[in-house]
Amino acid sequence: MAYNTSQQNSIKMTLYFLMYDRIARLPIEGEVLSRSILLNRIITLIHKLLLFRESARIDIKKAQKKMKQNYPV
Repeated sequence: MAYNTSQQNSIKMTLYFLMYDRIARLPIEGEVLSRSILLNRIITLIHKLLLFRESARIDIKKAQKKMKQNYPV
């Protein structure tokens, strides 16, 4: 959980946020959502996750390029 909730330098976000589109919370802090709110949240996640993942791919490529320049083989 610590790794998934730590901000990654290469993608500039947490892995938890990348997967779930929200900041991680402990179960005790959670709130009970109605069925319609939960359905809307799922639909939003489906649309947004593709954008976040593409952004992460671009950031990873940039980080790889930077590492290649800094540490040539």
